[in-house]
Amino acid sequence: MKHYLYIEEGDKDISLPKEYHKINNICALIYDQLTEIYNSTDFESLKVTNVSLPNDIDLVDQLNNGAISTLEWLENNDKQALEVILTKQLILAITNDLTSFMFESLSCALRGHMTVAFALLRKPLIDELLLLEQLLVDREDFIKRYYYTDSSDKYDPSKTVNKKEIIEKAIQKLKCKHHFTAERIFDLRYNKSEISGYNWIMNHALHIVTSDKNYKTEKQNLNFVFSQKEDVERYYLHYYGFIPTLLIYSVSIIDELVFDILSPNDSSQRVIREFKRLLALLFLVDNQKDKIDKLFDDISKELIVECPKCKNMLSLEKADCELYFYSNLLLCPKCFNRLLLSEDLLDKIKNVIYPK
Repeated sequence: MKHYLYIEEGDKDISLPKEYHKINNICALIYDQLTEIYNSTDFESLKVTNVSLPNDIDLVDQLNNGAISTLEWLENNDKQALEVILTKQLILAITNDLTSFMFESLSCALRGHMTVAFALLRKPLIDELLLLEQLLVDREDFIKRYYYTDSSDKYDPSKTVNKKEIIEKAIQKLKCKHHFTAERIFDLRYNKSEISGYNWIMNHALHIVTSDKNYKTEKQNLNFVFSQKEDVERYYLHYYGFIPTLLIYSVSIIDELVFDILSPNDSSQRVIREFKRLLALLFLVDNQKDKIDKLFDDISKELIVECPKCKNMLSLEKADCELYFYSNLLLCPKCFNRLLLSEDLLDKIKNVIYPK
């Protein structure tokens, strides 16, 4: 099936310059982790919550026919179950919307529509991700503000003033937190004076004229309207400079929420997804060859596995990790037998992604 964001070798009519194809494809595969949350059967329990009811046929009938509100009954009888249900609903609904905007933005960038690509990221990166971070930092507090108050001002992300503190606390909640700093994530999203960040260029994309001193429209100009070839090349460089980091960070926040509520202990699915995000981060800085080769050497020393067919002992090197990242294949280099992610190998991957 055609992957609408992934660029295959030989694809024609691609506006995106070739030097960005690799970054685009990394983003496309990380984007897939978002869609899996509401498409894959591995996450079906996000859509269902079992609640114990009293042995009362009349109550069950009234709940089924809507005579009694399920949420109101839970509010009065089982607040813990209500919190779980609301959390699942929020994760699914916000993630679904965030995923739609992210897809359209990546798709527009792929086709060279850079103004729209920047503009579409405002809702997911500025507002929705902040809601998810608050839900992760203190689920009980967020549910209280979201469900038990009579004003949306209590959870309106545009009225949230302590954004950097929330990001810092959210990163501390991540089990695999070593790749992010609160200062960098904040700067990329909210710092108006950060030239490599998103905020100033988002405002240029959304407003024809801007007066803020950090991104004031030049005289005799209109934001994005008179863009020349060199401007578009600068937009590509800017977009693909920040979007991979913020996409990987967004999925990390969502995964932490999802697995905290579904599987507090490490699951194979969680380990695999985090390992792929780690590989994505390494591939993104592949231009630092000596540093990356050293990191993959360290990873190879950890990931040693026996081929069940030829009994060859092998260490998973950079090329093996690339094959796995892009195709989900692990092959024995001696007999080309397909290797499975055994419990032993998963434990070794854990040691890589969760260093002590």
